[in-house]
Amino acid sequence: MFKIYFVNSAYEKDQVLMYDDTRDDDGLKLGNPKLHIEVNAAGTLDFELPSTNVAYSRIIPMVTELHVIKDNQKTHDKHIWFGRVLTIDTDLYGTKTIHCEGGL
Repeated sequence: MFKIYFVNSAYEKDQVLMYDDTRDDDGLKLGNPKLHIEVNAAGTLDFELPSTNVAYSRIIPMVTELHVIKDNQKTHDKHIWFGRVLTIDTDLYGTKTIHCEGGL
């Protein structure tokens, strides 16, 4: 179980939930989220952002930071990846394809 949060500035402290695979809410869904993590590498995150998502109009390339959290019910949640949005492509249906690079 994973959650993805976004924040648009280094000065903002509030992270906004944009994906939660345990909830059946159109505002918190992503299409094909793929997180690639390697040892001693920054990793990448790719996903499709439908127009119904709460973050649809708030994601800004090179500004927005994303944080991936592994939700563990027995222990505390674990922060497993963070990075920034690099590119956004929009298809004919308005779905955005987002590519993110990780931070070391």
